Amino acid sequence: VKFEGIIVDKLGKYTRPTNLKDNCLHIQSDDPVIAKELEGRSKKIIEKANLLIPKALIERTKITSKKEK
Repeated sequence: VKFEGIIVDKLGKYTRPTNLKDNCLHIQSDDPVIAKELEGRSKKIIEKANLLIPKALIERTKITSKKEK
């Protein structure tokens, strides 16, 4: 499953999954503003991820940002 299938708009270009552990999808963003936007979309991200990765049973997300230079 491609991560781009979960976050399909322009924000997908600046994010990546870092871990899937204990039903939590960890996502890293290149920018704190994008991370904040994704936090607001968390419920939709979880729903879409569970459709694309049914065995994952994702219940929550943890979104962090790392400003790349």
